[in-house]
Amino acid sequence: MMQLLKHNKLLHENIVIVNVKMTRDPRVSNEDRMKVTAFGQGVYEVKLNYGFMQGFNIPSDLAYCIEHRELPIDLDDTTYFVGRTSVIADRKKDGMMAWRDKLFAFMVRNTMHATSLYQIPASRVIEIGLQLGI
Repeated sequence: MMQLLKHNKLLHENIVIVNVKMTRDPRVSNEDRMKVTAFGQGVYEVKLNYGFMQGFNIPSDLAYCIEHRELPIDLDDTTYFVGRTSVIADRKKDGMMAWRDKLFAFMVRNTMHATSLYQIPASRVIEIGLQLGI
C-alpha cells in the first residue's frame, strides 16, 4: 500500500486488508471464521480463519462479509493486490551449499500462486513482487 502511494500518488477509496489464518480445527463455521474491523477513513481488516480441512475462497468470504458483516465494498469493482517473492539462487551470499540454494529456489518457484490457492479471479489481480537472493 505504501509503494502504491509512493509511486502512483493515489490511494483507493476503500482498502480491505485480508488476513488468512489456518487453525488446528478441521472446520470453522462461517460465524466464527470471519471478523471485520473498521479502522476509519475507508480502511478495513477482514480476518479469515479456516480449518485445516477447508478450502480457501476469498471472494466468496468477502461476499459473505458484505452481506452479513456490513463490509462496504463492491466485488465487481475490486482489485486484489497480492505479494509474490521470487527466490534467486546466487553465490554472492554465504550460507547453504549451492545445490541446496538451487533446490530451495526451485521449490519456491513451483509453489501454488495465491490467485489459485485463494480462488481469486486472475483478471482482477495485481502482483507486487520481491526478488530475494539466497
